[in-house]
Amino acid sequence: MTSEQLRKILSVRATSRFGERIGRLIAREGLLAETIDLGTDPDPRIAFRASYALEYAFAADPKRMEPHLSAFVDRYAEVSCHGAQRHFSKILALLLRQKSRRLDDRRLDRTIEVTFDRMIDRSVPVAVKVWAMEILARLADERPWIGEQLGDTIRHLMDYGGSPGLCSRGRKICRRLNEARGPRSRPECSKRNMSVPDMKTCRPASRSRAPENPDR
Repeated sequence: MTSEQLRKILSVRATSRFGERIGRLIAREGLLAETIDLGTDPDPRIAFRASYALEYAFAADPKRMEPHLSAFVDRYAEVSCHGAQRHFSKILALLLRQKSRRLDDRRLDRTIEVTFDRMIDRSVPVAVKVWAMEILARLADERPWIGEQLGDTIRHLMDYGGSPGLCSRGRKICRRLNEARGPRSRPECSKRNMSVPDMKTCRPASRSRAPENPDR
């Protein structure tokens, strides 16, 4: 099956168990590389459906993503559809649980930059921000400054109208960061802190949710 044929399948209105069905197809036909590329398709419906199915294929066998890690990270930085960002972010966060999976310096720095940008972008849904927190927390060992900056950013988002889900995950991540830094670490996120000078003009974080249905 070619990339164009896969795109045609993804262009058809989604039916029940769409993600699972297409995820199996992707795995069976060895189309992970093509599906990763379609996550940046200019048609947001194609981009979302591709990423939705990609998550199913990944969940069934995470190891199948290893040969495509560099390409996946490159596309992660390029994805513009918020629905696709949610699935790409979740996959990357899960991939980074394995400490042996390291990014080269160029991809690491680009990933950090893009992920922080999504955290403070008012248009980005909460679900994407939450996975962005996880990604950055798991990259904190690679760049020592990430921990403090991430903690400050989370505190800011919580102070400026963070949703219950964002605040709950944010507190957990702050505790993990504090534990990693030791007894002299900064206060936890439950204590107010407004020390993010470059974010003072931000408004409350978006409470919108990424669509569950591929046709929304």
